Parts: sequence; C-alpha cells; structure tokens
Amino acid sequence: MKIHKDRFHYYVMKFTIQDKQKCSHFIQLLQNMKAFSEHILLHFDNERLYVQGMDSSHVSVYELKLNSSWFDEYDVTESVEIGINITLIHKILNTRNDEHSIHMTQNNDSLQVEFKTDSPKGFDKFFEIPIFDIDQEQLTIPEVEYDIEFSMESKKVKNLIDELSKFGESVQFTFENDRIKAMCSTEHEGKMEVHIDTNELESCSVNEEANINFSFNIKYIHHMCQFHKIGSEAQLFFSSEMPMQLRYDIDGEDNYIRFFLAPKVED
Repeated sequence: MKIHKDRFHYYVMKFTIQDKQKCSHFIQLLQNMKAFSEHILLHFDNERLYVQGMDSSHVSVYELKLNSSWFDEYDVTESVEIGINITLIHKILNTRNDEHSIHMTQNNDSLQVEFKTDSPKGFDKFFEIPIFDIDQEQLTIPEVEYDIEFSMESKKVKNLIDELSKFGESVQFTFENDRIKAMCSTEHEGKMEVHIDTNELESCSVNEEANINFSFNIKYIHHMCQFHKIGSEAQLFFSSEMPMQLRYDIDGEDNYIRFFLAPKVED
C-alpha cells in the first residue's frame, strides 16, 4: 500500500473542494442525508466518491456519485470505505463560512476536516471525527426503461410536494390524456389534486402503453425534495416494474444523487 505523508502524517484518501458552488452543494448533500440515515458509508476509489444507503424503514434507497474530476484535488491511493456519523459531520459543516474551502483526509481511524480561508477576517478550522465500521451490503441497481420519464424545475417540484403534504400522508400519481396527476386526500382534511400537462414540462418521455397509478408515502418524497438546490431540474421516473426514481444531476459530468422509493402496498 502506497502511503502519503502530509500535515496529518499518513493518508490513503484526501480531497479538496475550493469552488464556492461545489462547496455549497457538498455541504447540502451531507446535511440532508440526515433525514435518511444515522450513519453513511463513503466509498472512495481512484475514479469517484460513491455513497449508497437506505432509510431506517428500508422503504427508500439513495445513491450519490461524484467523479474524481468534480473535486479540485482528489488523491486516493487505494479503495477505502469510511463510515461516519451523519450528526457529527452535520455539526462540523454548520461551522463553515462561505469563504472556506473544504479539505478532508482519512488518517488511520479518523477523518480530518479542514476549512481554510484566505480572508484576513476569517479563521481556518480543523476537526477530527472517528471512523466507524459499517456492515452494509451494496445493492445492484439495474438501468431500466421507465414508462414515464419527465423533468421539472426542482423548486417547483419541492413547492408542489410541500403543498400536497398538507392534505395527506400518501400521494397518488396517475397518468392519462397527456396529463400527470398528483393527489393527496384525507377524510378530515379534504383533497388537493395537481394536473401537470406533459407539454409544459422541461422534458417528457411516455411509453404509449403506460398505465401509471401508484401511491407513495409523501414523507420520503418530501425528504428527497430537500436536495432541490443541488440541481436546477428534478428528474422523475415511474414504471410498473421498478420503484419510482427522483434524480438530481450535480454540476454535469455524470455526477448525481438519486433516490428510489417503493410504492405503498394497498390493503
């Protein structure tokens, strides 16, 4: 194993993010994962950072991929898995200011985090948190053709889900006559129904034989929509053969975070 030396003595993984927008995106990615998992497992190899996990109820799956070229500096001497407590990293990330660049290094059994700034009014900050062994089986996610694929402005999707969630715990998606319908209803709070004309979407692809009529727990979609600042468009995929998928592309170059949610089983 090739070992590098630096301020932290020895490391097999080190990366730097200096671009302000990418720093902001990275912070949002890790902070919002708190809604899904208490711990996350970061997989680093020569080509990418990869994260996959499930929520505690095993209803939804999330998957993050950031290629090595996305980082300003990326040095991984051999593949490594780093398990971290998301609450701890959340506390650290909350101390970062806009002028700070982000530096992370794996050193023995800990993860070192540095926030550095050239501003005379700012301070460099240094943190160290323990690394956990996380026993996690990685799922193989097949690439499939969906019955309906469409994209909307991320903020619009978030706003619609925020509004629908006030009228029930489940959201039903249907498709007919070139319209996508989303509906929430309860006996005591009434009903809200949204009609989305496919001709008004950013993009839309529909299988002529598509027959979409599924209900999902809206709480999980609400959590997914908290990532709306990561990408300008939210891509949604529905199929009778697969869980729904919601995807955000991150700064191009095939970097993304995506989520999969199984439909509710009706009684």
